[in-house]
Amino acid sequence: MAQPQIILETNYSLEFRTFTQRANRLPPPNDFLLVYAVASTFDSWPTDSIVLINPQEAYELPRNRGRSELLLVRLAPQALIETATRLRLHREAALLSFRQTLEPLTDARLQATLAALVNEWQTRAAGWREMLGSLVQQLTVHLLRQHINVKRSDEIELSRVGLVDRRLRRAIEFMHDHCGRDLSLREIAEAAYVSEFHFARLF
Repeated sequence: MAQPQIILETNYSLEFRTFTQRANRLPPPNDFLLVYAVASTFDSWPTDSIVLINPQEAYELPRNRGRSELLLVRLAPQALIETATRLRLHREAALLSFRQTLEPLTDARLQATLAALVNEWQTRAAGWREMLGSLVQQLTVHLLRQHINVKRSDEIELSRVGLVDRRLRRAIEFMHDHCGRDLSLREIAEAAYVSEFHFARLF
């Protein structure tokens, strides 16, 4: 496939990645991640499969019998929130999350849009970068309509690194403010407003 293999924009990124037979694991993303199987030899993942992965959600790829090529589409949480707000789908202190994650889903329109992204990238006709941006925006609106839940959450907030748990932020701030002395697990847990047991399970 022609270069470039990665496109980075403010609100999204696109990456073609080749996977071989060795074990493959996708690290937890900071962004919303769509995985599209352009050419697949994965077990239970035929070509054109689509998998959605929420921020901070790790994923172990299925067993790969040969050489597979995936398109990874990363959508910045802030961009999704801004679009959801314009569509009047988002409210203050709400959390966006994919409804179905970590397993292939069936959506002909989503598949067609992702296939069009691949085609634009491969052919690189005049205006192809503008077309990619337009297709990603269509993708975003469709996901918000069909595949994203909007739930109220008092413990999740948007930061410059993506969606984070406020309890983790409180704990880190407490440790930073008291870095000159030894801290017990009980003190840190109290700063995060959770029990020692729950804090240990969370972090």
